[in-house]
Amino acid sequence: MDLVVILDSSSSVGLDNWNTMKSFAKRFVGSFVIASNLARVSVIRYNRYVDIPNRVLFRDFPDNRTGLLSHIDQLPYEGSGTKTGLALRYTKDVLLQPISGNRKNVKDVVLIITDGRSQDNVTEVSQQLRDMNVLINVIGIVPSNGRGLDADELLSIAGTPDHLQIATSGFSDLNENLMTDLSDHFCRNPCGYGLTADAFVASEFD
Repeated sequence: MDLVVILDSSSSVGLDNWNTMKSFAKRFVGSFVIASNLARVSVIRYNRYVDIPNRVLFRDFPDNRTGLLSHIDQLPYEGSGTKTGLALRYTKDVLLQPISGNRKNVKDVVLIITDGRSQDNVTEVSQQLRDMNVLINVIGIVPSNGRGLDADELLSIAGTPDHLQIATSGFSDLNENLMTDLSDHFCRNPCGYGLTADAFVASEFD
């Protein structure tokens, strides 16, 4: 599959929580077998803008798991605002296009991690993505002040409660249990945990 990871780096997140979010994203992405004929990954961070200079396109690390994880680790934290709709539109119009390395006839999956209410509309573009048969999973992190998260808005992005996880205990919920829940939605085999590329391919056809 082609997986897009979208990370909210708005000012409400904070640097420590940003590092927690990146660590979770690295562990989750690292659980896949990254290979040109298996899983490819694209990553963006956003606030009121999409961080284009630090984006990862599908074509950037098709066979380089180490390079991909290193790039995620170096994503900067800065900016303010939460324009989730803008990030989704960028995903639809740029990342999920052949020029970015998106593959035809491969399942497209989007994972969004956010702790805030979007400052722009998310409903229309989310439906457009689902009309493209894109599977969207959303992790909504309840901020420490208990305000700012709109579960109905996040549900309108995910499209179904099965694809929405609310981290009620905040960023500490970004743990292995949540990772396992996500992998159950993304693939029949739990994303090739601990498998080599050859073993993963064989397991899919057993």
